[in-house]
Amino acid sequence: MNRVKQNKQGVDYTGSSDHLKKKLNLNKMIANRLRILIAILVVLAGLLIYRLYTVQIVQADHFADLLEKYQTPPVMMSSMRGEFTDRNGEVLVSNKTLNSITYFPVGKALKSQERWDLAYHYAETFPVDHKLNKNDLIDLWLFLNDNGDGLITDEDRAAIDRGELNSKELQSQLRDRIDETMVATLTEDDREAFKVYVLMNSISQSSASIIDNQATLENIAYLAEHQDEFPGFSYQLSWKREMSDKIGLGSIFGGMGDISVEKQAYYLAQGYQRNDQVGTYGLEYQYEELLSGEKSQYRRNGLSSELELIKEGNSGIDLRMAIDSTLQAEVERIL
Repeated sequence: MNRVKQNKQGVDYTGSSDHLKKKLNLNKMIANRLRILIAILVVLAGLLIYRLYTVQIVQADHFADLLEKYQTPPVMMSSMRGEFTDRNGEVLVSNKTLNSITYFPVGKALKSQERWDLAYHYAETFPVDHKLNKNDLIDLWLFLNDNGDGLITDEDRAAIDRGELNSKELQSQLRDRIDETMVATLTEDDREAFKVYVLMNSISQSSASIIDNQATLENIAYLAEHQDEFPGFSYQLSWKREMSDKIGLGSIFGGMGDISVEKQAYYLAQGYQRNDQVGTYGLEYQYEELLSGEKSQYRRNGLSSELELIKEGNSGIDLRMAIDSTLQAEVERIL
């Protein structure tokens, strides 16, 4: 009975430590833990704010440079070149509009065999003017025949093992062993597909390769309807220079051509692409910066593979000359 009464009066802490004899204050414990949690959250928020400040303010230029370095460059499309007119406004050098089929890879990079299959399918569907020379045909034969592995003799392999024959010399010997009979086995489809394949591999980092610069409206319509069969192929307008035959000043007007190796670094620094056409002599060369205009910039949509306009280009500036073409033509007729 005495023990029961003692339990009713209070808990018996006999033999317990002083810490356990203290009454438990739950409110105080929860408050302390909340203070610790809030302090941790404040520290984490402070670290996050500091990190955001560092990235967006202090290192903003650094990350902007990284973005520009690693992002996919825009697709550049040429604008119409400036025209030449005489003092009366009569056009002497103009632009003829051409419908062009172009190629620019989309999505993941295609393997060599995948590009060849795509080029072959294109050649089977659309007309291709191949005009391959002897070296091109030899390259095609080697491409279709395991790089000439079947032409390597046991003597060649032994010479390679002895270090008497390097890969460059071997390649030269293999090319010499390919005769007209072997080249004759190449079909027209092979030759047309190889032409397309070479053009597909000649693209620059941000400029599409022109596959056909005289495409008909029927071919463009078919390509548009079957776009999923030809990933990377598209169509655009391009221009060809046309010179008036009224007067014989073609040598003064100049001409267009590929960028020479000597001037490639200069033009690339000015924003040109390696496959661009530039003025090579005469007024076309002298006033290239004014005549060329500003290219349009497009970004390829990663989902639909369509081109989205980023910046619209401007046509080149027309060059008005001081000559009177009618008077010049009359003088040339008299002389």
